[in-house]
Amino acid sequence: MSTDTHLDQARDSLELLLQDQRLPPEARAELAGDFSQVQAMLDKLEHGHIHIAVL
Repeated sequence: MSTDTHLDQARDSLELLLQDQRLPPEARAELAGDFSQVQAMLDKLEHGHIHIAVL
């Protein structure tokens, strides 16, 4: 698997996590800080500010 494939998988997984409608609104509100950190990580991935290493 190429590095681009792993990056795409990481990006897709983070986006799915943020958009998952199965999480009740109360739980989403309680996890708002965590979701904010995940969104920040996704933004950094998309702008090339962090990289994923695969061994």
